[in-house]
Amino acid sequence: MKRNMHLTEDECQEIEHLLTEQVSLEQISSLLGISAAAILREARIFAQTRDKFERYIIHNNCTRRKDCGRRYLCGDYPICARSCSGCNLCNERCDDFVQDACLKIYESPYCCDGCDEEYKCLLRKVFYLNKRVREAYQEKIAASEF
Repeated sequence: MKRNMHLTEDECQEIEHLLTEQVSLEQISSLLGISAAAILREARIFAQTRDKFERYIIHNNCTRRKDCGRRYLCGDYPICARSCSGCNLCNERCDDFVQDACLKIYESPYCCDGCDEEYKCLLRKVFYLNKRVREAYQEKIAASEF
């Protein structure tokens, strides 16, 4: 196992690919010869949060969306007859809004990469993206040179 080494770009790309393929951290660790703790740390540090959802799905991600009885929060849209549970604007306009979170992002590998439910999930997603890792690493190197 590598110790105290920075991951190469190829290793980061492979980690992203294997996470997307739902390979466990232990298997990734043995395949790449990198400790599982280093991979987990890498995934958690460089995870990027995104509100990614299907175009035609209402993306109300309130914890109360299933049993909310509120209506007519669209005051500037006078013919609104929607209940808040079926409204895209509820997240911004409702005083009772509470952000819902998927419990899977609190378990290893702490990201949504490879999740079977991703395409229909309404909740905020967390992804390990190799491009983001490289950008952050380059910024860190540039900052240390001064």
